[in-house]
Amino acid sequence: MDEAWAAQQRLSLLNEASNRIGTTLDLHRTARELVEVVIPRFADFVTVDLREAVLSGEEPGAVPAEGPVLMRAVAVGDTGPDGGMLGAADQVGETSQSAGLYAQSLRTRRSILVSEVTEEELSRIVASPDRVQPSLDAGVHSYLMVPLVARGQVLGGAEFVRSRNPVPFGSADRSLAEELAARTALAIDNGRLYRRERDTALTLQRSLLPQEVHRTLGLDLAYRYLPSSVVSEVGGDWFDVVPLSSGRVALIVGDVMGHGIRAAATMGQLRTAARTLITLDLDPERVLYRLDEATAGIGEGQFATCVCVVYDPVDRQCTAASAGHLPPVVADTEGRAHLVELPTGAPLGVGGVAFESAEFTLPEEGILTLYTDGLVERRGQDLDEGLQLLCRTVADRRGSLEQTCDAVLKRLTETTGEDDIAVIMAQVRPKGADRIATLRLTGDHAMVAHSRRFTRETLASWGLDALIDWAELLTSELITNALVHAGSPTQLRLYCNRVLTVEVADQESEVPRIRRARSEDEGGRGIHLVNELAHRWGSRRTKDGKVVWFELELPPGATPSA
Repeated sequence: MDEAWAAQQRLSLLNEASNRIGTTLDLHRTARELVEVVIPRFADFVTVDLREAVLSGEEPGAVPAEGPVLMRAVAVGDTGPDGGMLGAADQVGETSQSAGLYAQSLRTRRSILVSEVTEEELSRIVASPDRVQPSLDAGVHSYLMVPLVARGQVLGGAEFVRSRNPVPFGSADRSLAEELAARTALAIDNGRLYRRERDTALTLQRSLLPQEVHRTLGLDLAYRYLPSSVVSEVGGDWFDVVPLSSGRVALIVGDVMGHGIRAAATMGQLRTAARTLITLDLDPERVLYRLDEATAGIGEGQFATCVCVVYDPVDRQCTAASAGHLPPVVADTEGRAHLVELPTGAPLGVGGVAFESAEFTLPEEGILTLYTDGLVERRGQDLDEGLQLLCRTVADRRGSLEQTCDAVLKRLTETTGEDDIAVIMAQVRPKGADRIATLRLTGDHAMVAHSRRFTRETLASWGLDALIDWAELLTSELITNALVHAGSPTQLRLYCNRVLTVEVADQESEVPRIRRARSEDEGGRGIHLVNELAHRWGSRRTKDGKVVWFELELPPGATPSA
Protein backbone atom coordinates (compact mmCIF):
# COMPACT_ATOMS: atom_id res chain seq x y z
CA MET A 1 0.00 0.00 0.00
CA ASP A 2 2.82 2.41 0.94
CA GLU A 3 4.65 1.63 -2.29
CA ALA A 4 1.53 2.28 -4.37
CA TRP A 5 0.95 5.57 -2.56
CA ALA A 6 4.58 6.62 -3.16
CA ALA A 7 4.30 5.78 -6.84
CA GLN A 8 1.13 7.85 -7.08
CA GLN A 9 2.89 10.77 -5.41
CA ARG A 10 5.78 10.53 -7.85
CA LEU A 11 3.39 10.51 -10.80
CA SER A 12 1.53 13.50 -9.37
CA LEU A 13 4.81 15.37 -8.93
CA LEU A 14 5.86 14.59 -12.48
CA ASN A 15 2.53 15.85 -13.79
CA GLU A 16 2.88 19.07 -11.81
CA ALA A 17 6.41 19.52 -13.17
CA SER A 18 5.11 19.24 -16.73
CA ASN A 19 2.80 22.18 -16.11
CA ARG A 20 5.12 24.39 -14.06
CA ILE A 21 8.69 23.94 -15.32
CA GLY A 22 9.74 25.84 -18.43
CA THR A 23 6.90 28.36 -18.61
CA THR A 24 9.31 31.07 -19.82
CA LEU A 25 12.66 31.38 -21.59
CA ASP A 26 14.27 32.83 -18.47
CA LEU A 27 17.02 30.48 -17.23
CA HIS A 28 16.85 31.63 -13.61
CA ARG A 29 13.08 31.36 -13.46
CA THR A 30 13.16 27.84 -14.90
CA ALA A 31 15.65 26.79 -12.22
CA ARG A 32 13.44 28.32 -9.52
CA GLU A 33 10.42 26.48 -10.93
CA LEU A 34 12.21 23.15 -10.43
CA VAL A 35 13.03 24.08 -6.85
CA GLU A 36 9.43 25.13 -6.14
CA VAL A 37 8.06 21.86 -7.55
CA VAL A 38 10.25 19.48 -5.53
CA ILE A 39 10.24 21.25 -2.15
CA PRO A 40 9.05 19.89 0.24
CA ARG A 41 7.33 16.95 -1.43
CA PHE A 42 10.50 15.39 -2.82
CA ALA A 43 13.48 16.98 -1.04
CA ASP A 44 14.24 19.23 1.91
CA PHE A 45 17.03 21.13 0.22
CA VAL A 46 17.76 21.71 -3.49
CA THR A 47 20.40 23.63 -5.42
CA VAL A 48 20.50 24.22 -9.17
CA ASP A 49 23.86 25.27 -10.58
CA LEU A 50 24.75 26.24 -14.13
CA ARG A 51 28.02 26.62 -15.97
CA GLU A 52 29.09 30.19 -16.65
CA ALA A 53 28.91 29.86 -20.44
CA VAL A 54 25.26 28.81 -20.24
CA LEU A 55 24.32 32.01 -18.42
CA SER A 56 25.79 34.11 -21.23
CA GLY A 57 24.03 32.08 -23.93
CA GLU A 58 27.18 30.38 -25.19
CA GLU A 59 27.89 26.71 -25.81
CA PRO A 60 29.31 25.33 -22.53
CA GLY A 61 31.65 22.89 -24.26
CA ALA A 62 33.01 19.67 -22.79
CA VAL A 63 33.43 19.27 -19.04
CA PRO A 64 37.13 19.33 -18.07
CA ALA A 65 38.53 15.80 -17.87
CA GLU A 66 39.98 16.45 -14.44
CA GLY A 67 39.96 19.00 -11.66
CA PRO A 68 37.09 21.09 -10.30
CA VAL A 69 34.33 22.57 -12.49
CA LEU A 70 33.32 26.22 -12.08
CA MET A 71 29.59 26.50 -11.39
CA ARG A 72 27.21 29.29 -10.36
CA ALA A 73 24.18 28.75 -8.12
CA VAL A 74 21.02 30.06 -9.81
CA ALA A 75 18.32 28.63 -7.55
CA VAL A 76 18.36 27.37 -3.95
CA GLY A 77 15.50 26.00 -1.86
CA ASP A 78 15.31 24.93 1.79
CA THR A 79 12.35 23.68 3.83
CA GLY A 80 13.89 24.86 7.07
CA PRO A 81 12.32 28.10 8.43
CA ASP A 82 15.68 29.12 9.87
CA GLY A 83 17.73 28.27 6.78
CA GLY A 84 19.01 25.02 8.21
CA MET A 85 21.45 24.45 5.34
CA LEU A 86 22.98 27.92 5.60
CA GLY A 87 26.74 27.55 5.37
CA ALA A 88 26.47 24.08 3.86
CA ALA A 89 25.85 25.16 0.26
CA ASP A 90 26.22 28.08 -2.14
CA GLN A 91 23.67 30.85 -2.12
CA VAL A 92 22.13 32.22 -5.33
CA GLY A 93 24.71 34.06 -7.39
CA GLU A 94 27.73 32.48 -5.72
CA THR A 95 30.29 30.53 -7.72
CA SER A 96 32.17 27.46 -6.55
CA GLN A 97 34.68 24.94 -7.81
CA SER A 98 32.65 21.76 -7.76
CA ALA A 99 34.71 18.63 -7.19
CA GLY A 100 34.16 15.11 -5.84
CA LEU A 101 30.90 13.37 -6.65
CA TYR A 102 29.45 16.51 -8.24
CA ALA A 103 32.25 16.79 -10.81
CA GLN A 104 32.15 13.03 -11.36
CA SER A 105 28.44 13.23 -12.20
CA LEU A 106 29.05 16.04 -14.71
CA ARG A 107 31.87 14.15 -16.44
CA THR A 108 30.03 10.84 -16.69
CA ARG A 109 26.63 12.48 -17.35
CA ARG A 110 25.16 9.99 -14.85
CA SER A 111 23.24 10.68 -11.68
CA ILE A 112 24.75 9.71 -8.34
CA LEU A 113 22.63 8.35 -5.47
CA VAL A 114 23.91 8.18 -1.90
CA SER A 115 20.99 6.72 0.05
CA GLU A 116 22.74 6.77 3.44
CA VAL A 117 25.17 9.68 3.77
CA THR A 118 28.10 9.18 6.14
CA GLU A 119 30.59 11.78 7.31
CA GLU A 120 33.18 10.30 4.97
CA GLU A 121 30.83 10.53 2.00
CA LEU A 122 29.91 14.09 2.92
CA SER A 123 33.52 15.12 2.33
CA ARG A 124 33.08 14.00 -1.31
CA ILE A 125 29.69 15.71 -1.66
CA VAL A 126 30.29 19.23 -0.35
CA ALA A 127 32.42 21.77 -2.25
CA SER A 128 34.82 22.41 0.63
CA PRO A 129 35.79 20.73 3.96
CA ASP A 130 34.35 23.57 6.05
CA ARG A 131 30.88 22.61 4.86
CA VAL A 132 30.94 19.08 6.28
CA GLN A 133 29.99 20.04 9.84
CA PRO A 134 27.14 22.40 8.86
CA SER A 135 25.73 19.60 6.72
CA LEU A 136 25.91 17.15 9.64
CA ASP A 137 24.31 19.72 11.94
CA ALA A 138 21.47 20.18 9.43
CA GLY A 139 20.80 16.42 9.51
CA VAL A 140 21.72 15.58 5.92
CA HIS A 141 21.26 11.82 5.52
CA SER A 142 20.39 11.19 1.84
CA TYR A 143 21.73 12.75 -1.38
CA LEU A 144 20.99 12.77 -5.11
CA MET A 145 23.07 14.52 -7.75
CA VAL A 146 21.65 14.72 -11.30
CA PRO A 147 23.44 16.42 -14.22
CA LEU A 148 21.44 18.81 -16.41
CA VAL A 149 22.02 17.58 -19.96
CA ALA A 150 20.28 18.78 -23.11
CA ARG A 151 21.15 18.39 -26.80
CA GLY A 152 24.39 16.68 -25.88
CA GLN A 153 25.59 19.56 -23.69
CA VAL A 154 26.19 19.41 -19.93
CA LEU A 155 24.59 22.63 -18.71
CA GLY A 156 24.88 22.18 -14.95
CA GLY A 157 23.58 20.06 -12.15
CA ALA A 158 20.80 19.72 -9.56
CA GLU A 159 21.41 18.42 -6.03
CA PHE A 160 18.59 16.99 -3.92
CA VAL A 161 19.04 16.50 -0.18
CA ARG A 162 16.89 15.00 2.54
CA SER A 163 17.42 16.05 6.12
CA ARG A 164 13.99 16.35 7.76
CA ASN A 165 12.24 13.70 5.70
CA PRO A 166 13.46 10.47 7.34
CA VAL A 167 12.92 8.33 4.22
CA PRO A 168 16.13 7.98 2.17
CA PHE A 169 16.15 8.37 -1.59
CA GLY A 170 15.65 5.13 -3.51
CA SER A 171 16.00 4.00 -7.10
CA ALA A 172 12.48 5.17 -7.95
CA ASP A 173 13.35 8.62 -6.59
CA ARG A 174 16.47 8.57 -8.70
CA SER A 175 14.44 7.90 -11.85
CA LEU A 176 12.03 10.69 -10.95
CA ALA A 177 14.87 13.15 -10.35
CA GLU A 178 16.42 12.25 -13.70
CA GLU A 179 13.10 12.89 -15.45
CA LEU A 180 12.70 16.25 -13.67
CA ALA A 181 16.27 17.21 -14.52
CA ALA A 182 15.83 16.27 -18.19
CA ARG A 183 12.76 18.49 -18.53
CA THR A 184 14.46 21.34 -16.70
CA ALA A 185 17.62 21.03 -18.80
CA LEU A 186 15.69 21.20 -22.06
CA ALA A 187 13.83 24.32 -20.91
CA ILE A 188 17.10 25.93 -19.76
CA ASP A 189 18.78 25.15 -23.07
CA ASN A 190 15.85 26.66 -24.94
CA GLY A 191 16.36 29.79 -22.88
CA ARG A 192 20.10 29.71 -23.60
CA LEU A 193 19.54 29.45 -27.34
CA TYR A 194 16.95 32.21 -27.22
CA ARG A 195 19.32 34.48 -25.33
CA ARG A 196 22.13 33.78 -27.77
CA GLU A 197 19.95 34.67 -30.76
CA ARG A 198 18.59 37.75 -29.01
CA ASP A 199 22.05 38.95 -28.00
CA THR A 200 23.32 38.35 -31.52
CA ALA A 201 20.41 40.30 -32.99
CA LEU A 202 20.88 43.13 -30.49
CA THR A 203 24.60 43.31 -31.26
CA LEU A 204 23.86 43.36 -34.97
CA GLN A 205 21.16 45.97 -34.56
CA ARG A 206 23.26 48.28 -32.38
CA SER A 207 26.17 48.03 -34.79
CA LEU A 208 23.87 49.16 -37.60
CA LEU A 209 22.26 52.06 -35.73
CA PRO A 210 24.06 55.44 -35.77
CA GLN A 211 26.38 55.92 -32.80
CA GLU A 212 26.37 59.70 -33.25
CA VAL A 213 24.00 61.80 -35.31
CA HIS A 214 24.74 64.85 -37.44
CA ARG A 215 24.44 68.18 -35.69
CA THR A 216 23.33 71.22 -37.66
CA LEU A 217 23.01 74.91 -36.91
CA GLY A 218 19.42 75.90 -36.36
CA LEU A 219 18.33 72.43 -35.24
CA ASP A 220 18.85 70.70 -31.89
CA LEU A 221 18.49 66.91 -31.88
CA ALA A 222 17.65 64.31 -29.24
CA TYR A 223 17.21 60.64 -30.01
CA ARG A 224 16.67 57.37 -28.18
CA TYR A 225 16.54 53.68 -29.01
CA LEU A 226 15.08 51.19 -26.52
CA PRO A 227 15.12 47.43 -27.21
CA SER A 228 11.93 45.48 -26.65
CA SER A 229 11.13 43.81 -23.34
CA VAL A 230 12.29 40.25 -22.64
CA VAL A 231 8.84 39.02 -23.63
CA SER A 232 9.57 39.48 -27.32
CA GLU A 233 12.60 39.35 -29.53
CA VAL A 234 14.60 42.24 -30.85
CA GLY A 235 12.85 44.15 -33.60
CA GLY A 236 13.91 46.06 -36.70
CA ASP A 237 13.42 49.69 -35.64
CA TRP A 238 15.93 52.18 -36.96
CA PHE A 239 16.56 55.90 -37.25
CA ASP A 240 19.07 58.07 -39.04
CA VAL A 241 20.08 61.71 -39.43
CA VAL A 242 21.75 62.51 -42.75
CA PRO A 243 23.44 65.85 -43.53
CA LEU A 244 22.60 67.29 -46.94
CA SER A 245 23.75 70.25 -48.99
CA SER A 246 22.94 73.84 -47.95
CA GLY A 247 22.64 72.96 -44.30
CA ARG A 248 19.60 70.79 -44.89
CA VAL A 249 19.21 67.57 -42.95
CA ALA A 250 17.19 64.39 -43.50
CA LEU A 251 15.49 62.67 -40.57
CA ILE A 252 14.47 59.06 -41.17
CA VAL A 253 12.67 56.59 -38.90
CA GLY A 254 11.67 53.08 -39.94
CA ASP A 255 10.36 49.80 -38.55
CA VAL A 256 10.88 46.41 -40.18
CA MET A 257 8.00 44.04 -39.52
CA GLY A 258 9.03 40.93 -37.63
CA HIS A 259 11.68 40.14 -35.05
CA GLY A 260 15.02 38.44 -34.67
CA ILE A 261 18.24 38.42 -36.63
CA ARG A 262 16.47 38.57 -40.01
CA ALA A 263 14.61 41.74 -39.02
CA ALA A 264 17.80 43.33 -37.72
CA ALA A 265 19.69 42.43 -40.90
CA THR A 266 16.89 43.81 -43.08
CA MET A 267 16.91 46.98 -41.00
CA GLY A 268 20.62 47.40 -41.68
CA GLN A 269 20.15 47.00 -45.42
CA LEU A 270 17.27 49.48 -45.56
CA ARG A 271 19.06 52.05 -43.40
CA THR A 272 22.13 51.88 -45.64
CA ALA A 273 19.98 52.15 -48.77
CA ALA A 274 18.01 55.08 -47.36
CA ARG A 275 21.18 56.96 -46.41
CA THR A 276 22.65 56.38 -49.87
CA LEU A 277 19.49 57.50 -51.67
CA ILE A 278 18.92 60.62 -49.61
CA THR A 279 22.50 61.80 -50.13
CA LEU A 280 21.76 61.76 -53.88
CA ASP A 281 19.40 64.69 -53.17
CA LEU A 282 16.34 62.65 -54.08
CA ASP A 283 13.13 63.98 -52.58
CA PRO A 284 11.46 61.86 -49.87
CA GLU A 285 8.84 60.31 -52.16
CA ARG A 286 11.52 59.10 -54.59
CA VAL A 287 13.59 57.79 -51.70
CA LEU A 288 10.63 55.70 -50.53
CA TYR A 289 9.94 54.50 -54.06
CA ARG A 290 13.50 53.18 -54.36
CA LEU A 291 13.37 51.73 -50.83
CA ASP A 292 10.16 49.92 -51.77
CA GLU A 293 12.00 48.27 -54.65
CA ALA A 294 14.95 47.43 -52.40
CA THR A 295 12.68 45.85 -49.78
CA ALA A 296 11.01 43.64 -52.36
CA GLY A 297 14.45 42.52 -53.53
CA ILE A 298 15.62 41.56 -50.04
CA GLY A 299 13.22 38.64 -49.78
CA GLU A 300 9.61 37.60 -50.05
CA GLY A 301 7.43 38.61 -47.14
CA GLN A 302 9.71 41.44 -45.98
CA PHE A 303 7.85 44.64 -45.14
CA ALA A 304 8.70 47.85 -43.33
CA THR A 305 7.19 51.22 -42.53
CA CYS A 306 9.21 54.40 -42.90
CA VAL A 307 8.90 58.17 -42.70
CA CYS A 308 11.43 60.48 -44.36
CA VAL A 309 11.62 64.21 -43.62
CA VAL A 310 14.01 66.72 -45.21
CA TYR A 311 14.37 69.92 -43.17
CA ASP A 312 15.62 73.23 -44.62
CA PRO A 313 16.83 75.55 -41.83
CA VAL A 314 16.61 78.64 -44.06
CA ASP A 315 12.82 78.76 -44.11
CA ARG A 316 12.06 76.01 -41.53
CA GLN A 317 10.41 74.05 -44.33
CA CYS A 318 9.92 70.28 -44.10
CA THR A 319 9.31 67.99 -47.06
CA ALA A 320 8.07 64.59 -45.92
CA ALA A 321 6.75 61.29 -47.23
CA SER A 322 5.45 58.22 -45.42
CA ALA A 323 5.34 54.53 -46.23
CA GLY A 324 2.61 53.31 -43.89
CA HIS A 325 4.30 54.96 -40.90
CA LEU A 326 2.72 56.77 -37.97
CA PRO A 327 2.40 60.55 -38.45
CA PRO A 328 5.02 63.02 -37.18
CA VAL A 329 4.15 65.29 -34.27
CA VAL A 330 4.81 69.06 -34.35
CA ALA A 331 4.66 71.15 -31.18
CA ASP A 332 4.95 74.94 -30.82
CA THR A 333 5.96 77.14 -27.88
CA GLU A 334 2.34 77.86 -26.90
CA GLY A 335 1.67 74.38 -25.49
CA ARG A 336 0.03 73.05 -28.64
CA ALA A 337 0.91 69.91 -30.60
CA HIS A 338 -0.67 68.15 -33.55
CA LEU A 339 -0.21 65.17 -35.83
CA VAL A 340 1.03 66.04 -39.30
CA GLU A 341 -1.26 64.60 -41.95
CA LEU A 342 0.89 63.05 -44.69
CA PRO A 343 -0.33 61.18 -47.77
CA THR A 344 -0.61 57.58 -46.64
CA GLY A 345 1.62 55.27 -48.63
CA ALA A 346 1.72 51.50 -48.35
CA PRO A 347 4.49 49.83 -46.32
CA LEU A 348 7.77 49.20 -48.08
CA GLY A 349 7.78 45.86 -49.84
CA VAL A 350 4.15 45.93 -50.96
CA GLY A 351 5.08 47.32 -54.37
CA GLY A 352 3.02 49.06 -57.03
CA VAL A 353 1.90 51.93 -54.78
CA ALA A 354 2.92 55.52 -55.45
CA PHE A 355 4.32 57.72 -52.70
CA GLU A 356 3.66 61.42 -52.37
CA SER A 357 5.55 64.15 -50.53
CA ALA A 358 3.93 66.92 -48.51
CA GLU A 359 5.36 70.15 -47.15
CA PHE A 360 4.86 71.82 -43.79
CA THR A 361 6.64 74.53 -41.84
CA LEU A 362 7.97 74.18 -38.32
CA PRO A 363 7.16 77.06 -35.97
CA GLU A 364 9.99 79.04 -34.43
CA GLU A 365 11.53 76.92 -31.66
CA GLY A 366 9.03 74.21 -32.61
CA ILE A 367 9.67 70.51 -32.02
CA LEU A 368 9.33 67.77 -34.63
CA THR A 369 8.99 64.21 -33.30
CA LEU A 370 9.42 61.05 -35.36
CA TYR A 371 8.94 57.65 -33.70
CA THR A 372 8.10 53.98 -34.17
CA ASP A 373 4.89 52.28 -33.08
CA GLY A 374 6.44 50.82 -29.93
CA LEU A 375 6.22 54.27 -28.35
CA VAL A 376 2.43 54.63 -28.68
CA GLU A 377 1.00 51.12 -29.07
CA ARG A 378 0.00 49.07 -26.04
CA ARG A 379 -2.01 45.88 -25.84
CA GLY A 380 -5.58 46.67 -24.85
CA GLN A 381 -5.18 50.39 -25.57
CA ASP A 382 -6.56 52.27 -28.53
CA LEU A 383 -3.83 53.66 -30.81
CA ASP A 384 -5.42 57.11 -30.75
CA GLU A 385 -4.95 57.22 -26.98
CA GLY A 386 -1.23 56.68 -27.37
CA LEU A 387 -0.97 59.30 -30.11
CA GLN A 388 -2.86 61.89 -28.08
CA LEU A 389 -0.74 61.17 -25.02
CA LEU A 390 2.38 61.71 -27.14
CA CYS A 391 1.02 65.05 -28.38
CA ARG A 392 0.20 66.21 -24.85
CA THR A 393 3.59 65.18 -23.52
CA VAL A 394 5.56 66.90 -26.30
CA ALA A 395 3.40 70.02 -25.96
CA ASP A 396 4.06 70.13 -22.22
CA ARG A 397 7.82 70.41 -22.78
CA ARG A 398 9.97 71.58 -19.93
CA GLY A 399 13.67 72.22 -19.82
CA SER A 400 16.00 71.15 -22.61
CA LEU A 401 15.15 68.99 -25.60
CA GLU A 402 16.97 66.09 -23.94
CA GLN A 403 14.78 66.47 -20.86
CA THR A 404 11.67 66.60 -23.04
CA CYS A 405 12.76 63.42 -24.81
CA ASP A 406 13.29 61.69 -21.45
CA ALA A 407 9.86 62.87 -20.29
CA VAL A 408 8.22 61.43 -23.43
CA LEU A 409 9.82 58.03 -22.90
CA LYS A 410 9.02 57.99 -19.18
CA ARG A 411 5.38 58.87 -19.64
CA LEU A 412 4.67 56.69 -22.65
CA THR A 413 6.59 53.63 -21.45
CA GLU A 414 5.14 53.39 -17.94
CA THR A 415 3.69 50.06 -18.99
CA THR A 416 6.26 47.67 -20.43
CA GLY A 417 6.01 47.42 -24.19
CA GLU A 418 6.62 44.36 -26.31
CA ASP A 419 8.26 46.20 -29.21
CA ASP A 420 11.37 48.26 -29.84
CA ILE A 421 11.19 52.04 -29.64
CA ALA A 422 13.07 54.51 -31.81
CA VAL A 423 12.43 58.24 -31.50
CA ILE A 424 14.03 61.42 -32.88
CA MET A 425 13.11 64.88 -31.60
CA ALA A 426 14.32 67.97 -33.50
CA GLN A 427 13.87 71.49 -32.18
CA VAL A 428 14.21 74.65 -34.26
CA ARG A 429 16.80 77.07 -32.95
CA PRO A 430 17.72 80.56 -34.23
CA LYS A 431 19.99 80.02 -37.22
CA GLY A 432 21.63 83.45 -37.24
CA ALA A 433 20.52 85.81 -39.99
CA ASP A 434 24.14 86.71 -40.79
CA ARG A 435 24.73 83.19 -42.14
CA ILE A 436 22.12 83.29 -44.92
CA ALA A 437 21.80 85.71 -47.81
CA THR A 438 19.27 85.48 -50.64
CA LEU A 439 19.04 87.43 -53.88
CA ARG A 440 15.99 87.27 -56.14
CA LEU A 441 17.02 87.28 -59.80
CA THR A 442 14.96 89.21 -62.35
CA GLY A 443 16.37 87.97 -65.66
CA ASP A 444 17.92 91.22 -66.89
CA HIS A 445 21.23 91.31 -68.72
CA ALA A 446 23.10 92.68 -65.70
CA MET A 447 22.23 89.54 -63.72
CA VAL A 448 25.72 88.01 -63.78
CA ALA A 449 27.45 91.20 -62.68
CA HIS A 450 24.82 91.80 -60.03
CA SER A 451 25.24 88.24 -58.68
CA ARG A 452 29.04 88.58 -58.55
CA ARG A 453 28.77 91.86 -56.64
CA PHE A 454 26.20 90.40 -54.22
CA THR A 455 28.46 87.40 -53.55
CA ARG A 456 31.52 89.59 -53.01
CA GLU A 457 29.79 91.99 -50.63
CA THR A 458 28.11 89.20 -48.67
CA LEU A 459 31.32 87.25 -48.06
CA ALA A 460 33.17 90.43 -47.11
CA SER A 461 30.49 91.22 -44.52
CA TRP A 462 30.87 87.66 -43.16
CA GLY A 463 34.63 88.00 -42.85
CA LEU A 464 35.34 85.39 -45.52
CA ASP A 465 37.56 87.48 -47.77
CA ALA A 466 39.76 84.48 -48.58
CA LEU A 467 36.85 82.82 -50.41
CA ILE A 468 35.62 85.84 -52.38
CA ASP A 469 37.55 85.24 -55.63
CA TRP A 470 36.69 81.55 -55.92
CA ALA A 471 33.07 82.01 -54.86
CA GLU A 472 32.56 84.93 -57.24
CA LEU A 473 34.00 82.96 -60.17
CA LEU A 474 31.98 79.80 -59.54
CA THR A 475 28.78 81.75 -58.85
CA SER A 476 29.05 83.48 -62.23
CA GLU A 477 29.55 80.07 -63.86
CA LEU A 478 26.33 78.72 -62.32
CA ILE A 479 24.39 81.86 -63.25
CA THR A 480 25.68 81.73 -66.81
CA ASN A 481 24.92 78.03 -67.11
CA ALA A 482 21.34 78.66 -65.95
CA LEU A 483 20.95 81.51 -68.46
CA VAL A 484 22.11 79.31 -71.33
CA HIS A 485 20.21 76.14 -70.48
CA ALA A 486 17.25 77.23 -68.37
CA GLY A 487 16.34 80.62 -69.75
CA SER A 488 16.73 82.48 -66.48
CA PRO A 489 17.77 81.64 -62.92
CA THR A 490 15.30 82.71 -60.23
CA GLN A 491 17.29 82.89 -57.01
CA LEU A 492 20.84 83.00 -55.63
CA ARG A 493 21.36 81.88 -52.06
CA LEU A 494 24.52 81.84 -49.92
CA TYR A 495 24.56 79.75 -46.76
CA CYS A 496 27.45 79.43 -44.32
CA ASN A 497 27.53 76.65 -41.77
CA ARG A 498 30.50 74.31 -41.58
CA VAL A 499 31.17 75.16 -45.23
CA LEU A 500 30.11 77.92 -47.56
CA THR A 501 27.29 76.81 -49.86
CA VAL A 502 26.17 78.75 -52.91
CA GLU A 503 22.91 77.79 -54.63
CA VAL A 504 21.33 78.89 -57.90
CA ALA A 505 17.69 77.98 -58.55
CA ASP A 506 15.98 77.93 -61.94
CA GLN A 507 12.79 76.61 -63.53
CA GLU A 508 14.36 73.87 -65.67
CA SER A 509 14.16 70.34 -64.22
CA GLU A 510 17.02 68.91 -66.33
CA VAL A 511 20.09 68.64 -64.11
CA PRO A 512 23.55 69.57 -65.40
CA ARG A 513 26.17 66.95 -66.23
CA ILE A 514 29.89 67.20 -66.72
CA ARG A 515 31.04 66.84 -70.31
CA ARG A 516 34.43 67.37 -71.82
CA ALA A 517 34.42 70.47 -74.04
CA ARG A 518 36.16 70.22 -77.40
CA SER A 519 38.93 72.68 -78.28
CA GLU A 520 36.74 74.53 -80.79
CA ASP A 521 33.78 74.88 -78.37
CA GLU A 522 33.12 78.40 -77.12
CA GLY A 523 31.38 77.16 -73.96
CA GLY A 524 30.59 74.01 -72.03
CA ARG A 525 33.33 74.41 -69.44
CA GLY A 526 31.32 75.98 -66.59
CA ILE A 527 30.27 72.84 -64.74
CA HIS A 528 33.68 71.27 -65.41
CA LEU A 529 35.25 74.31 -63.72
CA VAL A 530 32.89 73.98 -60.75
CA ASN A 531 33.76 70.31 -60.46
CA GLU A 532 37.49 71.08 -60.41
CA LEU A 533 37.50 74.01 -57.98
CA ALA A 534 34.63 73.36 -55.54
CA HIS A 535 34.90 71.13 -52.48
CA ARG A 536 31.62 69.50 -53.51
CA TRP A 537 28.85 70.28 -55.94
CA GLY A 538 25.56 68.82 -56.99
CA SER A 539 21.97 69.45 -57.94
CA ARG A 540 18.50 68.52 -56.83
CA ARG A 541 15.11 68.75 -58.42
CA THR A 542 12.42 70.90 -56.82
CA LYS A 543 8.71 71.27 -57.50
CA ASP A 544 9.48 74.43 -59.53
CA GLY A 545 12.60 73.21 -61.36
CA LYS A 546 15.99 72.52 -59.83
CA VAL A 547 18.77 73.88 -57.64
CA VAL A 548 22.47 73.64 -58.54
CA TRP A 549 24.93 74.18 -55.70
CA PHE A 550 28.58 74.10 -54.77
CA GLU A 551 30.50 74.13 -51.50
CA LEU A 552 33.79 75.75 -50.51
CA GLU A 553 35.61 74.78 -47.35
CA LEU A 554 36.14 77.60 -44.84
CA PRO A 555 39.71 78.73 -44.22
CA PRO A 556 41.21 77.38 -40.96
CA GLY A 557 39.79 79.26 -37.99
CA ALA A 558 37.40 81.28 -40.16
CA THR A 559 33.85 81.96 -39.00
CA PRO A 560 31.36 84.51 -40.30
CA SER A 561 31.58 87.76 -38.39
CA ALA A 562 28.65 88.80 -36.24
